[in-house]
Amino acid sequence: MKYLNILSLFAAGSALASSCHQYYECCNNCQVILTDDEGSWGNLNGEWCFIDEKKCVDLVDTCKFEQYGYRCCSHCDVFYTDEMGKWGVENDYWCGIPDSCNASNNAPSENFFDNELYAGPNYIKEIESSIPKLSKELQAKAKNVEKVATAVWLAWEGAPDEVEQHLKAAGTKTVTFILYMIPTRDCNSLASAGGASDLEKYQGYVDKIANTISEYPDTKVVMVIEPDTLGNLITGSTEACKNVHTLHKQALSYAIDVFGNMSNV
Repeated sequence: MKYLNILSLFAAGSALASSCHQYYECCNNCQVILTDDEGSWGNLNGEWCFIDEKKCVDLVDTCKFEQYGYRCCSHCDVFYTDEMGKWGVENDYWCGIPDSCNASNNAPSENFFDNELYAGPNYIKEIESSIPKLSKELQAKAKNVEKVATAVWLAWEGAPDEVEQHLKAAGTKTVTFILYMIPTRDCNSLASAGGASDLEKYQGYVDKIANTISEYPDTKVVMVIEPDTLGNLITGSTEACKNVHTLHKQALSYAIDVFGNMSNV
């Protein structure tokens, strides 16, 4: 790969010989720039360096693709996926994504929405109870639907007591809750009337939920706050809505202030 004249060869041998290559320094990282019949090469202070694959075993990992004559990728960037697995590209050649990448991809993400989302057990039970009634083709599709993440509604008086069971079940997954208990909910319309009896009760409701969430700092939470009310503040032109605008603004401000100051929400 490298073409050196005799003088430079001797100079390299005396000045640059290292434990991993006769003429080049060892790289201090595992980022591959070029691969040839000698191995993998990187860059060190603007000069070629040789990558010690023994030290980079976690990145230059063994993988099932080697049995098909392909190298393992030294990175985890997936370019293509087929029935054989996940593929990347390195130096204009296909390479197989190593198993260590799959393990790291299953780790919880710091991003709330990149992280795996929680599917509530009640939703899963409903899907499972419906599967026997479906055709074989639809049963397979229903099994896939069963894995779809769902939000947990907090819309009745006892809902705060159910928060902990969802946080426990979720572990490091992201749980989505929908807070739906504001006083005079939906301007007391017939379809979804209800909610807490007054502002003080609502604040206690919010506090109880927040206190439980604070006990599970490793579980990420997305809190959707009063979806009907936010719309009604803008479009609710009836007297029933106008009469509760101030109350609703106070309740929303309280909930946003409480949950907005929690690091895992």
